[in-house]
Amino acid sequence: MKIICDKCNGNGYLRLRGYDLEEAILQCDKCNSQGEVEEEKVEIIPPEFRITYHPLYTIPFFFG
Repeated sequence: MKIICDKCNGNGYLRLRGYDLEEAILQCDKCNSQGEVEEEKVEIIPPEFRITYHPLYTIPFFFG
C-alpha cells in the first residue's frame, strides 16, 4: 500500500532556503520525486521476547 511521502508532503520536491534567503528546489530523495512511498510494516515484539534493562545499583544524586 502506498502512502504520501512525509518528507515532501506528496509534492516530489523540497524547497530549501539558505542563510542568505536564497531558495533552492531539490528533488525528494525519499520517494524519488514520486510523492508516494510504500507503507512500512511495523513488527510488534511480544512481551516475553523483549529485552529489559535492570541496573544492578543506583547512584544517589546529591545537590549541595
